Order: sequence, then C-alpha cells, then structure tokens
Amino acid sequence: LDNPSIATAVEFVAEALIVKDFESSEAIEAAKYIISKAPSSSLLIRQLAHHFLEQPSSSINKLKLVMEEKNSGESIASLKKSVRLHPLNPLAWSDMALLYATLGQFDKARLTMKIALSLGKNNRFILRSAARCFMHMDEPDRAVKVLHRSGLCESDPWIASAEISISESASLKSKYISKAKGLVQDENFTYYSRSELIAGLGTIEIKNGSVRRGKKLIRKALYDPTENALAQGEWIAKQLQTEIADMTQLEAKVPASFEAQRANSGL
Repeated sequence: LDNPSIATAVEFVAEALIVKDFESSEAIEAAKYIISKAPSSSLLIRQLAHHFLEQPSSSINKLKLVMEEKNSGESIASLKKSVRLHPLNPLAWSDMALLYATLGQFDKARLTMKIALSLGKNNRFILRSAARCFMHMDEPDRAVKVLHRSGLCESDPWIASAEISISESASLKSKYISKAKGLVQDENFTYYSRSELIAGLGTIEIKNGSVRRGKKLIRKALYDPTENALAQGEWIAKQLQTEIADMTQLEAKVPASFEAQRANSGL
C-alpha cells in the first residue's frame, strides 16, 4: 500500500481478526478508517474492514451456535446468501468452509475453502483459517501444504507460527525452524505479532531438553501475548510444574480468543 496510514490500519484489523478480538477499540477505529479512506480499487482491504465490523453479531456467533448444534440450517443459509451477494469475498467463503467443517460436511468444506484460497491466497487470515479448517478435518498434511504454498512461512510470524504448531502437533518435521529463529528477533514486527511464534519455539526447546532456553522464550512470548500464546505459556507452566509468569495478571489483560477457546475445549 502506498498510504502508510492505511497500511497500519490494515495490520490492526488483520491481527484482530486472527485472534478473534472483535472488541478491540483500535481495530474498530482502524476498520472504520479503512472504509472511509481506502480507495475503491482496494476491494479486498475494504472487504476485510467490513468483515471485521460485522463479526460480533455474525459469523463468530453462528459458529458458536453450530457448536451447540442449534440453528445450523439458518447459519448455512445466511452464509450462502453472503457469498451470493459477495462472490469475490474470500472471507465469506472461508467462514462457510469453517462452518461446513464444524458440521462434518468435509467435501463442501474443502470446496468452499478452495474458493476462499483462490481469492485470497496471500491473506494471512484466510491462510490460518484454511489451516484450522483442514486440521478440524484431521488433514494436517493439507493444512501445512497450504501454508507452504503461500511462500509466507519465512517472512510472516503469524504464518510461521501456524506452520510450526501444526507440524509439531502432527509429528511432521517443520522446514522453517531456523528461519523462525530469525523472525522472532525481527523488531519490525511487534511482540504481539511474534508472541505465538516465540511460544512455539520455546515449547520445542523444552521438548528437546533445553528447558532453561525454552522457559526464557516463553517468558519473552508473554511480554505482550495473544490468547493462544498465553494458553501455551499456561500449558508449559503446568507441564514443568513451575511459575513462568503471573498468569492471573496476564489473563486479565489479554482479550479472549475464540480460536484459543476452541482449541482448549477440544472443539
């Protein structure tokens, strides 16, 4: 983007979408700024902003309802209407794919996520949603392949953290550990943006026997953590039976992430 203010606003909105922080005043303000200032030619950027502002009362609540096995038909109908109205919006297709996956309709989930990826193949929110969708369908190889094909594993801490996390959980060998070690030192990214990647590397160090080095990384991840990074830190503290940081204080500061809540509840 040529306009640095728009670029900054997009970062705020994209990060809030990834961690499902729909109450972030900064992200809400950024989304409104994008809608009012972004050129009409920047279609995906404007769609991203609209999608974020619609979230508290739309897709996220629909997914929660489906998980409670209520109103699934109504949710599908609503999302179908959304993609009919906005057929080139990858975010709408991604929401539908996640909903299908949650309902166990895996063929439809794969098809709709394929469309989402074709429309937003370099969008970190779409990529992480796709990876989460394929993991829900117990297809870690496909989840990792999507992230690899993006070409962002070496340069984007959000994508690198997803790739490493999936690879570790599925006993696949990540090719990006060494690159990730460089990314976590890159101060062009905020601590918040790097927190999940730092936590992932810390966990790997601990699993490999380097407990002291791993704990140091976990503490660094908790400097300004996402909910997922905080959950990782809590899990490590329980495994090691030691206090790594004041988790109670951190929990009060970190906004709840639906992504993390689902992971922790086994959904």
